[in-house]
Amino acid sequence: ALENLDIGSLLIDYGADPIGQNSNGISYIFHLATKGEKAYKILKKIEEKGYNLNLKNSDGKNILMYAIEFLQTIKDSESIESQVNLIKRMFQLNIDKDSLNNESETFIFEIARSANIDLINFVFNNLEKQNLNKQNKKGLTPLFFLIFGAYENINQIDLFIENGAN
Repeated sequence: ALENLDIGSLLIDYGADPIGQNSNGISYIFHLATKGEKAYKILKKIEEKGYNLNLKNSDGKNILMYAIEFLQTIKDSESIESQVNLIKRMFQLNIDKDSLNNESETFIFEIARSANIDLINFVFNNLEKQNLNKQNKKGLTPLFFLIFGAYENINQIDLFIENGAN
């Protein structure tokens, strides 16, 4: 039996528009950004067909930010791992890593909110140096969101500080 992702992939093969947005700026690629690692091959196919993956929703978030935000809602460890793997692979796609949402935040703010140690390590070990002291419209930095989690996030806070946050 075909799963929904298989059907979506098939429809794209037959010309369906994966980036057509609804009134909230959500399109099929945003749906894929919530489906874990199995969605990567479809996102890659969409990119290879020449579609722009840098759409933004009504909050000004691109699919990378949206995928990280969605991670915060997942409870079971298997789904968390799959979503983290998708996010890591999304960095291979042509998605603007410097994109700002409506609050003037980059994906680093979403990483900090997630407090996911695996993603934090991945970013610091695999990507070019990020501006960890960038302030959003309210004057808050990504480190604020980790500190807000207090002792629960002490290892993550240490990583941010070691990589230049103040």
